[in-house]
Amino acid sequence: AFGDDPEHLNSIAWNAVFDAGSEEKEDLCLRALDLARNALEQRDSWEYHRTSGLAYYRLGRFQEAQVELERASEQSGTSDRPQTRLLLAMARYRATEGTLDPIERRQRLQDEIHAVTSGVGNDPGSYDLVTGWLVREAQALPGGYRAAR
Repeated sequence: AFGDDPEHLNSIAWNAVFDAGSEEKEDLCLRALDLARNALEQRDSWEYHRTSGLAYYRLGRFQEAQVELERASEQSGTSDRPQTRLLLAMARYRATEGTLDPIERRQRLQDEIHAVTSGVGNDPGSYDLVTGWLVREAQALPGGYRAAR
């Protein structure tokens, strides 16, 4: 059935975590996580791990987000997919709060933002609207903004 198609489930989940407003955010993210897990049960795919990682991130479960986004990065064949790369950098930044030197955390995040915004390691044309949105979100994290080099 169309409703059980893993790509369809992942698409609904991905859109839900991006469109989640503050009031319904937790419910939408929990539902999105459930849909992404359902998709993963049917087929292991980097896209579904990325969606799960984003849902965990939105829920404030940064360690779990990091694990899922690392899986997505490994399975995609490259860690240079800009959306996955930014999400992973953001999850690592948030997951290491209080355990890693703040300057080092900030530098790692800023380096990833710079790499994505300058196109380092990315496929031509891969900087789309969603990537731009994630760049702004990463820059908004404490210490995430960096003036052009």
